[in-house]
Amino acid sequence: MYPVFEVAAVREAEQHLMETLPADTLMQRAAYGLAGVVADILKQHTGRISGSTVVGLIGPGNNGSDTLLAMTYLARRGVRVVAVDVTSNRRGDHTDAAFQAAHGQWWSLADVEARATDVDAVLDGIAGLGSSRPVSLDIAEFIDTLDRTIPVIAVDVPSGVDVDTAMPFDEHLYVRADVTVAFGCLKPCHVLDPGADICGDVRLVTIGLESFESAPHMYLFDDEDARDFFDGPAQHDNKYSRGVVGVVAGAEYPGAGLLAVRAARWGGAGMVRQVGAEFTEELATVVHHPKLTKKIEADAWVVGPGLGERAADALEKLLATSAPLVIDADALNALSRDKDLRKSLRKRKALSVLTPHGGEAKRLAAGFDVEWSDQPAELARRLAHVSNAVVYLKGSVGVVATPAGDVYVTHRTTEHLATAGSGDVLAGLLGSLLATEAPLNANAMAHCVAAAIIVHSRAAELVAFDGGPVIASDIEENLPAAIADLTASL
Repeated sequence: MYPVFEVAAVREAEQHLMETLPADTLMQRAAYGLAGVVADILKQHTGRISGSTVVGLIGPGNNGSDTLLAMTYLARRGVRVVAVDVTSNRRGDHTDAAFQAAHGQWWSLADVEARATDVDAVLDGIAGLGSSRPVSLDIAEFIDTLDRTIPVIAVDVPSGVDVDTAMPFDEHLYVRADVTVAFGCLKPCHVLDPGADICGDVRLVTIGLESFESAPHMYLFDDEDARDFFDGPAQHDNKYSRGVVGVVAGAEYPGAGLLAVRAARWGGAGMVRQVGAEFTEELATVVHHPKLTKKIEADAWVVGPGLGERAADALEKLLATSAPLVIDADALNALSRDKDLRKSLRKRKALSVLTPHGGEAKRLAAGFDVEWSDQPAELARRLAHVSNAVVYLKGSVGVVATPAGDVYVTHRTTEHLATAGSGDVLAGLLGSLLATEAPLNANAMAHCVAAAIIVHSRAAELVAFDGGPVIASDIEENLPAAIADLTASL
């Protein structure tokens, strides 16, 4: 997992390092790392480094200085370097002098536009961590009119985007990057949308911040982390020792329940118990129970998909159990309407996870009397805190929050999950994974949720790679292939 730090923590770490290192060491490290990434991009896009032309949009502060110094390093490799003072009042420092000594040229934005066909890459060095305003209209229009084959590379963060909230200061006035070179650590704008989308491909270069000991409250959970949750059974396992997952779903909408039950077979649990609805499709590997009773034992439960009005009764019974519980779909709606269910959830000692999409999240926020936020991480934190449950807020990136305020973010999920029933598939997969892993605390449960999100998205991508439309049943059927693909390098 990669820690993700907000601006205040990064500033503290930088200050700590600057007090122990020679002057300008951090800037030199950042500039050297940036120059290396730019050189790799030039090689990839043009087939050469020497003879290329790089334009840097230079802001007034340290971000502009980092960019000028990086271009100085590129000039030593035969790159023609051009700078544009986007502020028209930059106070020069030693990096300006080094740039001049490297035969760097200063152009106006009009000069660059007139000679755009000669440009091989553009560096956004306008604003860094201290960014607090949108970029100017002429800069935004310049970026928009660039030939799409010319890579735009943001220096640490894209200008015009709030680093901590990942939101543009203006919905039109920001720099959309193809690549963002992050210095030292990831920041929220690198992993949360819309910032993550604006950043493009994020490349992390080390500058020594990793040695600073500070507890982050956000982490990027990636494929490497997810692999550990799908390593298969041990030699002496049996179906019970691998975990039993119970699924209460499909009473009113059998299709949703069927998707959840089928998906529950693939998360590693040794047995699936399906309660309630009888499906027309024969599931020889699933044990069916007509009614939910205390005698039915499971190591984890899934409740909600396709239950309709029966969700409240099922949820009430399962909240009284001591097993991890996935609350999805109709069970979420029942929770948002019923204050007694909300009270039971808050008092529950066993682990629970809520998996709302946007509409369900709004209803939950109203039910729990939580102030709405358009920032996914903040909203997930608020819902997790008030509900005493782990919350997975569905969206273009996976955002999972614990009641204590820790957030785990996955890479951007595929757009092919935007199909009816895909959430039911995820609920079943997650329930099975929880039954297998038996998480001991909320953070461990959040890790399971993030791992399930990654496999779920990967399954949809595998379907899409074959061409044609993606539907939920195809996603479910491709879960084994997604798991095999994820674990292939183990």
